[in-house]
Amino acid sequence: MDQRRFAVYFFFFTIFLCVGIIAWVFWLNKGVLIISGPAPFEVSIGKERGFVCEFSPCSLSLQPDEYVMATRKSGYFDESLPVRVRRFREEPVTLSFRFIPQVQEVGAFELPSKLSSISNNFSGVVVDGELTALLGKIPAAARRIEFGADYRNAVVYIGREVYLALSGSPPTLEKSTFHESFSPAFVGNRVATLEFTDAQGGYKSSSQADDNKFTAGASFQQKLFLYPVADASPEVLTVFQRPLSSPRIISSPSATRLLVIDSSTTGKTLYLVDIARKTKQKLSLPEAITDVRFVEESHIVYSQAEIVDGVASERFMIFNADTQVSREVPIANINSIISFDGNFVIATTDSSAIQLNQDQSRSSGITFEEILKTATPLSEKKPEINFAIARLDIITGAYETLATLAEAVDFGDEQIGSPSDIRLDFSAEKNTIYFVYDGNVYGIAVGQ
Repeated sequence: MDQRRFAVYFFFFTIFLCVGIIAWVFWLNKGVLIISGPAPFEVSIGKERGFVCEFSPCSLSLQPDEYVMATRKSGYFDESLPVRVRRFREEPVTLSFRFIPQVQEVGAFELPSKLSSISNNFSGVVVDGELTALLGKIPAAARRIEFGADYRNAVVYIGREVYLALSGSPPTLEKSTFHESFSPAFVGNRVATLEFTDAQGGYKSSSQADDNKFTAGASFQQKLFLYPVADASPEVLTVFQRPLSSPRIISSPSATRLLVIDSSTTGKTLYLVDIARKTKQKLSLPEAITDVRFVEESHIVYSQAEIVDGVASERFMIFNADTQVSREVPIANINSIISFDGNFVIATTDSSAIQLNQDQSRSSGITFEEILKTATPLSEKKPEINFAIARLDIITGAYETLATLAEAVDFGDEQIGSPSDIRLDFSAEKNTIYFVYDGNVYGIAVGQ
């Protein structure tokens, strides 16, 4: 009787043990991945193939192990990433997908005649209704137009007068009291100027100062003011103890910093002004700078004249104002680089400089060049100049090709444009990078 009872107990114990092992292997010995991303997307990991996450976040239960997760989303590059599943743990995984750029020829483009007077980077391609209305206020007789960094307002020079073109409903064009020698420049919705004061505190134009600065006993300072457009009471940002020569003021895109450029016969000296702190810093840059502009708040791109084997040329550098480090970039002019997605995008004719065959993306199979070939009809004209549009990782210095373009021109046709005519522009509304060259515009869609 005892043996029979023992056998029954042993039988049930064995069953319980088997059930426990099965439960452990198939149900209890699990970890959970909590997957977030722009739904819907498809995930393949382990034995789970083609699992579709219709909503974000979604979850997957897997046995503890290290896996490689493959992800797919229509219209975006396939991505893969390592994940680790731990027993009884929820592991968050956040996915990001890179949009497959779609390149299309927008068509011929010609700037309105009045825009030829614009002296800073402005392609004229990304123009909304508000800016169109503002441009309508500026007469064709304007000899120089300088937009602020956000292209909402502009300083306009008509004859010997200085006007302020202000966007709004409706836009306005107002004659200002500023002298051209004050080098007025829009900083957001305010205007920065450089004005002279003599020993008695009286204000003079730079021409008056130039006439008197070598007079015995004459002493001049130059103050950097920031004017509210609707208020005559300026704010003093900083003071230069000596007059600057042919000064120029450039605002950063978010109007937090200013570049003040002193151009003498020996070269250019650049000062970085922090608007909030009211401080200035002389930048350790070469005096042979020929042109300069902000790319974003912390980075400045400049061109530097040099002579190689007796031939004059230019080098282009991007300078980090926070770290004081410069990096050479293979661009044709300072307008062929833009800030994009936390890094930069450049246009270049120097394909060897960015090693186009070494695409460092994590994309699978398809390349940007293949996309371009299928998206852009081939021209019957013979290509004359090849361009590459590439993403620059400013930290590592690595380049990733976004697209290649061949500007086609018939021999004997009108003279083609110079690479110095290249413009890059970005429309956040359309998620499109625009490449403008010699009257032609290409759009590279980088998002939906």
